[in-house]
Amino acid sequence: MPGFVTLCAEDHRCDFGEVKDDIVALTPLGHIIHNTWVEACSFCTGVSADAFVVMPNHLHAIVLLHNDTTNRNDGRDGTTGLSSFIRRFKTLSTFRVVRTAVCDGRCYDAGACGRGRTTSTSYETIPP
Repeated sequence: MPGFVTLCAEDHRCDFGEVKDDIVALTPLGHIIHNTWVEACSFCTGVSADAFVVMPNHLHAIVLLHNDTTNRNDGRDGTTGLSSFIRRFKTLSTFRVVRTAVCDGRCYDAGACGRGRTTSTSYETIPP
């Protein structure tokens, strides 16, 4: 099932990059967001990245959520849900931002833009 994600920079500031000649040039913070997204999609069980783009003040992404039948010791199936995945991504990227002193760690808007949603509608049918 596809999950649609939009994460906005705090106060919708253009902290992730700027547009130059119709191309987004990422800031050091934007590069951390980009690289962490790629990594997070590779280590979360049941989640794989489809398309994503880091814009100057937000990130748009489509993730694919898969049922993982791997049994864990605690009896759960091991699948990472969309909200759990977003929480992990935001935690990891914020940790990296603070560690590299790119900013004070307040990277994301806490409002509705910081959420994702899943849908059973095929995302291939969504117009560009």
